Amino acid sequence: MTSSRLILSISVLLVSVVAGCAGLPSTKIEKLNGRQIEYAQIDKTLPVVVFENGLGANMRSWTKVFHQIGNETTVFAYNRPGYGNSDAVSTSRDGAQIIEELRILLRGNSLQPPYILVGHSLGGLFMQLYARQHPEEVAGLVLVDSTHPTQFEGLGSVDKWPWWARLLSKVFLSGSQKKELAEATETGQQVLRAPTFEGKPVIV
Repeated sequence: MTSSRLILSISVLLVSVVAGCAGLPSTKIEKLNGRQIEYAQIDKTLPVVVFENGLGANMRSWTKVFHQIGNETTVFAYNRPGYGNSDAVSTSRDGAQIIEELRILLRGNSLQPPYILVGHSLGGLFMQLYARQHPEEVAGLVLVDSTHPTQFEGLGSVDKWPWWARLLSKVFLSGSQKKELAEATETGQQVLRAPTFEGKPVIV
């Protein structure tokens, strides 16, 4: 199956399939640069489809699509630092840092580009940045209800949220997740400063 057809198939699945609660296959925990990272991987043919979770969501949110797409091609999902069984870190949680960690993780698992990047919500913003900064590593981009680069500016800034939304974010987000939210505006600016991703499939 060509990359373009695979990207279209992924998009159709994402629209039609509601994520299940079953576990992902072959979930593993390994050390990367001295810290624990949780991920799941099914090895098939190329290209590799890489899933990036939204803010506060873990890799199990991709369960049903992960299984189905994994029947056709290699798939990879993981928990960023501070999610699931992945260790929290003290480094910045802006997009540039997160995608560099992801690139190291992919290569550490012998997964070579070009990748089809799939990102949900804030994960979609991270995948936009990845595609713009490293277009030679990307075969296509699928954005699922992705965060806009300027979404947390102006009237969308966290301090303009209703009191109950701010309270929920304080109660339910972990330390790492709060850092990602706090640095989302900077991540959006990183996206806007990078060249536009062109010449390859993008499905929103």
